[in-house]
Amino acid sequence: MDTPTTPSMLLAHDHLRLERLFSELRDAFEADAREDIPLLWTELDTGLRAHLEAEEKHALPRFAETDPSEASALRAEHDAIRKQLDELDVMVDLHVLRADAAAAFLDLLQAHAAREEKLLYRWVEERADAEGESLLGGARERLARR
Repeated sequence: MDTPTTPSMLLAHDHLRLERLFSELRDAFEADAREDIPLLWTELDTGLRAHLEAEEKHALPRFAETDPSEASALRAEHDAIRKQLDELDVMVDLHVLRADAAAAFLDLLQAHAAREEKLLYRWVEERADAEGESLLGGARERLARR
């Protein structure tokens, strides 16, 4: 896969990476691959939290200057995602996470990702020429640590 060259491509690329991880996790549930589920879940959890943090630190504050209402709504969605992620983490630790609960979480993430791509990433892309890498600052490094 090509290396993302713009801030919005970096974030969209990371969405695709997270979707791939969730697809692998869903496959592990379907195959009843109990030894793979905790490993895949941990990778997804770490990557998703880094992704949310990168958006909140580097993109949402500037987006809020343009559209405070939408920025606040996206931040609230992030909070809801983290809350559900915390609950699912416990289920994974206890080995009681069911495939349907994981699938419902994926649906939530996919709806959120589509909304971000329509609002936030489009806004980021419009500013990429003028502000370049400064728009996301350390987001590359933050996402690379996942």
